[in-house]
Amino acid sequence: MATQASLFEITGEIIEILTCPICCERYDDADRAAKFLPCLHGFCLVCLDNLTRRNPGEVDFQCPLCRRDTAIPRGGVREFPDNFIAKKLKPLERILNVDVTRPEGLRCGSCIVDGDPAVSFCSDAGCVCFLCESCDRAHRTMHMFEGHIVSSLEQLQQRSHIPLPRQTLKCEQHRQDLSMFCDEESCQRAMCLVCFATAHNGHSVLDLERKSTAVKEELKNLAGAVADKKVKCEGISRYIDTEIKQTADLLVEMSSTVSSLFDSLKSKLETRKENVLADLTEVCFKRTNQLKHQNSQTKLIAAQMDSASQFADKACETGSPVDLLMARGQIISRLHELIAVDVERPVLFSPTGESFIILTERHGRVLSKIEELIPSLGHFGASNVFPEQIQTLKLDFPIKCGTPWVVGEINKVRIRADGPSSTSLDRLLGMIHAYLESPDGSRIECKCVEICGDCFELALKPLVAGLHQLNISLSRVPIEESPFLVDVVQVSENQDPGVEIILSDAFAGAEHVVFFKLRGPSSRRTRLSSLSARYFMPGRDQVQAGESSTEANSDRSRSESEAWVEETDEQGTYRLVYTPPAAGKVYLTIFVDSKPTTETPFVINVNPLNPNSTQVVGNIMGKCPPLTAVVNMPYTVTLTTRDWEGKRLTTGGYNVTAMINTPRHPDRWQQAEVVDNQDGSYKVIFTPRSKDRHIVDLKICGYKLEPGMPLIIAVEESLPFKDPPDGYAAPSGMAVDIDKGIVYVEDAKQGCIHRLATDGGFMPGGAISISVRKKLQIAVNSEGKLVLLVPNLRCVITCTAQGEEEHRWVCAGDNAKPVNVIVSSSGNVVIGDSKSQTLFIYRATGGDPLCRIPLPPKSLTAGVSNVCVEPHTDNIIVATHSEPYKLLEFAADGGRTVWNSPAQSNQLALASMPSGATIVAVLGSVLVLGPGGPVVVRKFPTEYIYTGLALAEEGFFLAFDPGEKHLVKYSYTSNQSDNEGEIPDSK
Repeated sequence: MATQASLFEITGEIIEILTCPICCERYDDADRAAKFLPCLHGFCLVCLDNLTRRNPGEVDFQCPLCRRDTAIPRGGVREFPDNFIAKKLKPLERILNVDVTRPEGLRCGSCIVDGDPAVSFCSDAGCVCFLCESCDRAHRTMHMFEGHIVSSLEQLQQRSHIPLPRQTLKCEQHRQDLSMFCDEESCQRAMCLVCFATAHNGHSVLDLERKSTAVKEELKNLAGAVADKKVKCEGISRYIDTEIKQTADLLVEMSSTVSSLFDSLKSKLETRKENVLADLTEVCFKRTNQLKHQNSQTKLIAAQMDSASQFADKACETGSPVDLLMARGQIISRLHELIAVDVERPVLFSPTGESFIILTERHGRVLSKIEELIPSLGHFGASNVFPEQIQTLKLDFPIKCGTPWVVGEINKVRIRADGPSSTSLDRLLGMIHAYLESPDGSRIECKCVEICGDCFELALKPLVAGLHQLNISLSRVPIEESPFLVDVVQVSENQDPGVEIILSDAFAGAEHVVFFKLRGPSSRRTRLSSLSARYFMPGRDQVQAGESSTEANSDRSRSESEAWVEETDEQGTYRLVYTPPAAGKVYLTIFVDSKPTTETPFVINVNPLNPNSTQVVGNIMGKCPPLTAVVNMPYTVTLTTRDWEGKRLTTGGYNVTAMINTPRHPDRWQQAEVVDNQDGSYKVIFTPRSKDRHIVDLKICGYKLEPGMPLIIAVEESLPFKDPPDGYAAPSGMAVDIDKGIVYVEDAKQGCIHRLATDGGFMPGGAISISVRKKLQIAVNSEGKLVLLVPNLRCVITCTAQGEEEHRWVCAGDNAKPVNVIVSSSGNVVIGDSKSQTLFIYRATGGDPLCRIPLPPKSLTAGVSNVCVEPHTDNIIVATHSEPYKLLEFAADGGRTVWNSPAQSNQLALASMPSGATIVAVLGSVLVLGPGGPVVVRKFPTEYIYTGLALAEEGFFLAFDPGEKHLVKYSYTSNQSDNEGEIPDSK
């Protein structure tokens, strides 16, 4: 029953309806005329006009209350429909200023002078006011007030609304009462009798009141449905409010837990710190005492030597020849004795420094492990269920989908994620709500929801026959395709048991599992001992002949095999296992008490593929061990499928999936890209983003490959290139043709230039033969030609990519000790000189010197490549070889920029990347400098001495150590520490 509204509440509601919610002004019949939008929210013309002017040129705007997009009519906001509710309530405006909360505040509004206290209310259009006792009597007795509706204050207080003035609606054309409604689709309007007789003759016409009553009934029904939805929304809102409060409470609770955890760790670290400092003090104290003792011994020996040497000197100065000859033996013996003293043996000690007291290697491993584990502290398994995650849940019927349920039997369904889920089943369990809606509208709530493997299992027991609706929601949001239609039937006691079964394709030579359930009342009493199953595969000639399943089942002469049948944890559900020996079709029959069940035999397709015979091979990258990938470089695993006889399949089409994760994030599985080569092989491609081991789980048609799964892929930081087939003899120079993806390595002792691919492999065609058997420096110009510097001959040779010599010229006379050769984008050749510490810039053809750039002393030296060209500006950059370590940049207009290099040792090689990064090789490491200046953004420690660097491709560079004959590829685009444990990209 609706709650009765007071007169005060009614007038307050009228004020709200007659007031624009934006400007809070009352509606009128001019500029502030009341309009309403398609979302049914009302505003005045002024405010609507202001809203549409905020964004000139826009064709729509948002409702200020509900944010719904609303199209602007072509004729402007005046074309929005009039708010007839506000217009209808407008006559009541005159009573809104009356203080209805006090009886003495109600005064007659009909009297000319101040009215007496009101006793009633007239809602006629000509009055709409409170009446005193006299005016009330007049209204009830005088003919002029006949038809007025007068309500006492008691009656008015008991109503939920104030009666509105009665208005007689007139036809604008004929001034007759509007009493009819034209229901034609092209009309849909009210009319008078004259309109009906003239303009609407022959149309479908209804009584206006009857049509109005029907529309009111329709609107009330729809409004009721919306109100029901509102109740559900409010329930969800209250549930969310509860969740918010619980989350806030959990924040306080978990904050205390986290604080306690870290306080405890801090206390333990402080205790350990005190113990370590105490041990350190004790070690140093013992060493100090030892050194003091050794020092006293050393001083004693020194004093003995001093006194003996002084005695000998004094004897020489003051003694007579006879005295000297007499004491000679004793003095010489003592002096020889002191000379023979091993002064280092009694005072042997290690110098105080890093070798005296250092943190052990075990400490380093422990510290590294702690630093590795610290980011794992405080990880929360917070559930974060949103509609987009909910939509990935799918419904599974353990029995055949669409099979009718039986009245009075417990039927089970399963919900599983349609792909890997980051939310654990335990956290989702309390959010599931399910019920079965019967044909009569009654509900059967699901009170049994359990986790079954990787899915949820719901048990429901229908009580009546008919079409039911199964409604399943997660956090009050229906899962995809909910509700589900379920047909429930009444089964008689004498019905033979049928079989509900889920069939899927089998694979030759692989164990195939089928789950089935007996249908019917007698199935409840079926014992396992009375169940059996047999299968057989007809010959190829029979299959080709198109033999029916009935004929195949009836032929007992064929060899049949027994399948294994066992009970499952689910009552009435059984597990059937068999292994088809070959490809083709299997005819499977299930028996109860030696009698075949209805709907059998079942025909199962057997694919020739044997998943367990699939060969899995990982790509070998350069010199990396097998099953080893490299950070930021695509890695490929190749699957080769085979049949039950071990023969390779030559066609594709099977569903191969590959899921990848890392030990750091075992629950974060990501699907890798799989390419079907259509020849029986498949490629799994992914790009690791961290050095963590990557775990690859491979399946074919849902079958997990065995054995050797999952595949464990190690990840290295760099890619070491393979040596050429004949190996290196004495390599010296290295350069890269980025456009063609070729790496050139000069090997003068073999008289060739090796050609390798930037992915670590070899280029077809092998090495390029050259006639010069001297150590060379090599560069590649924009045309892909080779520019060779022969330092011993002081000449430059330009060759084709095939090694054919085109030009040869000699360096300038003062370029006496040429080192380094680079080529600018304009084609000029830049050669350094280690004697004069000068850069010479030559014209590419002819070798004419264009200019000379003097460098600081010790900037250049033989055997290193510490000069490069910036790819965008063509500026020349030099990393000075010796102290003070500088980075020098020379512009074409003569400008010069000098930076202090962050290098702490000799700068050996230099390369500039298109991204603006600069790579510098120094003793012990390779430094990546950011584009904003000489700031180290990444550091690669190394034992190699890289004297050559080059851009391999965007994001990667090559480093070359000629002495160790070691060529390697690095990625410089991301910091390892930032990506530790990241899941790889699918490409």
